[in-house]
Amino acid sequence: MTTFDARTLDEMVRAARDLVDRHTGRLPDKSGVRTLANFAAATPSVEELALFIEYQAARFPRLEDFYREAAAKVRKDAGNDIERARRFLALLVRAVIARPKPNDGASSNKR
Repeated sequence: MTTFDARTLDEMVRAARDLVDRHTGRLPDKSGVRTLANFAAATPSVEELALFIEYQAARFPRLEDFYREAAAKVRKDAGNDIERARRFLALLVRAVIARPKPNDGASSNKR
Protein backbone atom coordinates (compact mmCIF):
# COMPACT_ATOMS: atom_id res chain seq x y z
CA MET A 1 0.00 0.00 0.00
CA THR A 2 1.30 3.41 -0.98
CA THR A 3 1.73 6.03 1.71
CA PHE A 4 1.24 9.67 0.76
CA ASP A 5 2.74 12.60 2.61
CA ALA A 6 0.50 15.38 3.92
CA ARG A 7 1.41 17.79 1.12
CA THR A 8 0.51 15.26 -1.58
CA LEU A 9 -2.77 14.43 0.13
CA ASP A 10 -3.63 18.11 0.54
CA GLU A 11 -3.02 18.64 -3.19
CA MET A 12 -5.25 15.68 -4.01
CA VAL A 13 -8.01 16.99 -1.73
CA ARG A 14 -7.84 20.41 -3.40
CA ALA A 15 -7.95 18.80 -6.84
CA ALA A 16 -11.03 16.76 -5.90
CA ARG A 17 -12.80 19.79 -4.43
CA ASP A 18 -11.89 21.92 -7.47
CA LEU A 19 -13.34 19.30 -9.81
CA VAL A 20 -16.55 19.18 -7.79
CA ASP A 21 -16.78 22.98 -7.60
CA ARG A 22 -16.40 23.31 -11.38
CA HIS A 23 -19.33 20.95 -11.96
CA THR A 24 -21.82 22.05 -9.32
CA GLY A 25 -25.28 21.12 -10.52
CA ARG A 26 -23.85 18.47 -12.83
CA LEU A 27 -22.50 15.92 -10.37
CA PRO A 28 -23.30 12.23 -10.06
CA ASP A 29 -25.26 11.11 -7.04
CA LYS A 30 -23.59 9.22 -4.19
CA SER A 31 -23.94 5.83 -5.81
CA GLY A 32 -22.67 7.13 -9.14
CA VAL A 33 -19.47 8.50 -7.69
CA ARG A 34 -19.00 5.48 -5.42
CA THR A 35 -19.15 3.30 -8.53
CA LEU A 36 -15.91 4.94 -9.66
CA ALA A 37 -14.13 4.18 -6.39
CA ASN A 38 -15.48 0.62 -6.36
CA PHE A 39 -14.24 0.00 -9.89
CA ALA A 40 -10.85 1.50 -8.97
CA ALA A 41 -10.58 -1.02 -6.13
CA ALA A 42 -11.22 -3.87 -8.55
CA THR A 43 -8.65 -3.07 -11.27
CA PRO A 44 -4.86 -2.97 -11.27
CA SER A 45 -4.85 -0.69 -14.34
CA VAL A 46 -5.02 3.11 -14.45
CA GLU A 47 -5.90 2.96 -18.17
CA GLU A 48 -8.78 0.55 -17.57
CA LEU A 49 -10.01 2.81 -14.79
CA ALA A 50 -9.85 5.90 -17.03
CA LEU A 51 -11.71 3.99 -19.76
CA PHE A 52 -14.42 3.01 -17.26
CA ILE A 53 -14.83 6.66 -16.23
CA GLU A 54 -15.14 7.64 -19.91
CA TYR A 55 -17.72 4.87 -20.30
CA GLN A 56 -19.71 6.48 -17.49
CA ALA A 57 -19.50 9.77 -19.39
CA ALA A 58 -21.06 8.12 -22.43
CA ARG A 59 -23.81 6.53 -20.31
CA PHE A 60 -24.75 9.78 -18.58
CA PRO A 61 -24.54 12.67 -21.08
CA ARG A 62 -25.68 15.24 -18.50
CA LEU A 63 -22.60 14.38 -16.43
CA GLU A 64 -20.22 13.92 -19.35
CA ASP A 65 -18.01 16.93 -18.59
CA PHE A 66 -17.50 15.85 -14.98
CA TYR A 67 -16.64 12.27 -15.91
CA ARG A 68 -14.33 13.23 -18.78
CA GLU A 69 -12.45 15.68 -16.57
CA ALA A 70 -12.16 13.04 -13.85
CA ALA A 71 -10.76 10.53 -16.36
CA ALA A 72 -8.22 13.06 -17.64
CA LYS A 73 -7.20 13.92 -14.07
CA VAL A 74 -6.67 10.26 -13.21
CA ARG A 75 -4.55 9.67 -16.32
CA LYS A 76 -2.47 12.82 -15.85
CA ASP A 77 -1.86 12.70 -12.12
CA ALA A 78 -1.74 8.98 -11.42
CA GLY A 79 0.44 7.93 -14.32
CA ASN A 80 0.78 4.19 -13.73
CA ASP A 81 0.18 4.45 -9.96
CA ILE A 82 -3.20 2.79 -9.34
CA GLU A 83 -2.95 3.49 -5.61
CA ARG A 84 -2.77 7.22 -6.33
CA ALA A 85 -5.78 6.94 -8.65
CA ARG A 86 -7.71 5.01 -6.00
CA ARG A 87 -6.93 7.59 -3.33
CA PHE A 88 -7.97 10.45 -5.62
CA LEU A 89 -11.30 8.77 -6.39
CA ALA A 90 -11.91 8.07 -2.70
CA LEU A 91 -11.34 11.77 -2.04
CA LEU A 92 -13.61 12.65 -4.96
CA VAL A 93 -16.40 10.55 -3.41
CA ARG A 94 -16.01 12.48 -0.17
CA ALA A 95 -15.92 15.82 -1.98
CA VAL A 96 -19.15 15.07 -3.87
CA ILE A 97 -20.96 13.83 -0.77
CA ALA A 98 -19.67 16.66 1.44
CA ARG A 99 -20.62 19.36 -1.08
CA PRO A 100 -23.35 21.52 0.46
CA LYS A 101 -26.63 21.19 -1.36
CA PRO A 102 -28.22 24.47 -2.57
CA ASN A 103 -30.99 24.36 0.07
CA ASP A 104 -28.91 23.06 2.97
CA GLY A 105 -29.18 25.22 6.07
CA ALA A 106 -25.89 25.92 7.80
CA SER A 107 -27.39 24.99 11.16
CA SER A 108 -29.33 21.97 9.95
CA ASN A 109 -28.41 18.60 11.46
CA LYS A 110 -30.68 16.58 9.19
CA ARG A 111 -29.20 13.59 7.36
